[in-house]
Amino acid sequence: MPNKILITSYNISGFGGMETVCREFILLLKQRRPDITVSFVFFNTKQTQPNDDWLDNIKYSRLYSNIKNGKLRRIHYALQLRKLLSEQKINAIIALDSIACHNSNISRKFILGRQIPLISWPHFAINGSYKKEYLLKADYYYAISSGIARQLVALGVDENNIFTLFNPIKKQDIVIPRPKDKTVFLYLGRIFFAGQKQLAFLFTSLANISGDWQLNIVGSGEEHEINQLKQLAKKLNIEKKINWHGWQPDPWFYIRNNIKTVSALLLTSSIEGLGMVLLEAISYGIYAISSNCPAGPEDIIKNDINGELFPVNDLPCFVNILQSIVDNKTLPSQVSIKNSISDFYEDSYFDKVNSSLKKILA
Repeated sequence: MPNKILITSYNISGFGGMETVCREFILLLKQRRPDITVSFVFFNTKQTQPNDDWLDNIKYSRLYSNIKNGKLRRIHYALQLRKLLSEQKINAIIALDSIACHNSNISRKFILGRQIPLISWPHFAINGSYKKEYLLKADYYYAISSGIARQLVALGVDENNIFTLFNPIKKQDIVIPRPKDKTVFLYLGRIFFAGQKQLAFLFTSLANISGDWQLNIVGSGEEHEINQLKQLAKKLNIEKKINWHGWQPDPWFYIRNNIKTVSALLLTSSIEGLGMVLLEAISYGIYAISSNCPAGPEDIIKNDINGELFPVNDLPCFVNILQSIVDNKTLPSQVSIKNSISDFYEDSYFDKVNSSLKKILA
C-alpha cells in the first residue's frame, strides 16, 4: 500500500524558487520511490491569483473560507483539511509555512486511531517571520540551509528532528561561457529597488566600477520599483550599461540563447532562504558573487573556488570584488565551478530525502 504525503500551504504565486524545489521534490520521489505519492492542498485567499502552470501533472486541491475572523478561519480550514486527511488516508503532512503548520496540526488531532507525522519545511529565513512559534507544532523539520537549521534550534527545536536537505539542482551538461573582451554581469530574480534583493545597492556599487562592463537583468517586479531603478541608473550615469530583459518563463534557456556569455552572477540580498539562483548559475559553471546574508549563501559559495561572499551592504568590499572581475582576475575553471556543488545535485539530495522519510514513515 503506497504511503501518501500531503503538502499544505497558503497560495504561492507560481513564479518563485520554492515552486521549483517542490516540483523537483515530487518528481524525484515519483521516479525513485514509486511507493510514495505526493499531492498539494492550498488554503486559498481571495487576494492571490496564483499561476498553477508549475503544478502540471501534480495532484492538488484548494480549500476555501469566507470567514473574516483569522482564528475562526484557520479552524474552518483545519476542519476541511481533517476530512481530506481521513478520506485520502494521508500518512504524513509537510507544511510550507507557519500558518499551514498550525492548521495541519489542528487537523491531525481530529484523526482518531492513528498519528500523522507533521513536517515543517520553511523556505525562507525564520527570524522575523510571521507566527514563527507555530513551527514548533511540527514533529520534524526540513531545513534548506545550515542557517535555517540554526534558527530552528534557537527557536527551541530538537536538532535531532532536523534534516538539513538543502535544495536539489539538476546537473547541467553544458557551461555558459565567459566573454573574452568585456565583463558581463548577470542578475536573475525578482526586482526590488530596496527590499530583499537590494538592487539600488547593486546599482550604486556598479557606479563605482571603472572599465568595460554591462549588467543584464532577467526578472520582473512592480513597475514603480523598476522605474525607480531606471531613474537611479540615469542619475548614476550607468543606464547605457544596463540591459533589461524582463521575466522569462525559462530564464536559463533565454540566457544561453540571448545573453550567451556571463562573467559572474551577482546577488546583493539582505535575506535568502538558500539562494537557488546561486546554485543554478554554478551548475552552468558561472562564478557567483553574493552577499553573505542569512541564511543560504554560506552553504553554497566557497571563496575563490566557485565565487565570493561579501558582508551584507559592505559597498567597498563589493566594489573591490567587482573591480577585480573587470580587471580580468583569474577565475577558477568552469568545470571545477560546476563540480563544487556536488552536495546539491539530485542524487545527493534524494539520498537525504529518502533517509529522512524512512525514519518519518517508519
